[in-house]
Amino acid sequence: MTLIPGGHDCYCGRQGCAECYCSLNSLLGDSDNLEEFFEKKSAGDTGCIERWEDYLRHLSILINNLHMVLEHTVILGGHVAPYFTDEDLSKIRHYVAERSTLSLIHISEPTRH
Repeated sequence: MTLIPGGHDCYCGRQGCAECYCSLNSLLGDSDNLEEFFEKKSAGDTGCIERWEDYLRHLSILINNLHMVLEHTVILGGHVAPYFTDEDLSKIRHYVAERSTLSLIHISEPTRH
């Protein structure tokens, strides 16, 4: 799915795909793994903080687009989802609400184990 027309080159040969902005690979950059990324982010690494904020903004665009097309619940999962904090989820809710023309989007609270 195109997220940003004319955006980053994707491995599929197109540009601006959601994969380029909302995937594990797009988030990690120079970090070797998620734990290292979030350790750097927690330590105040500005590159990681900026990538995370961009990731959340792009994810909110994707959530809104999926909801508008499918008119169905969007469930966040995968490798990154366990790292979402309550603050992150609040930001996603806020960013989605900014873009949405409908008030039907609801992001439920995560189940913590």
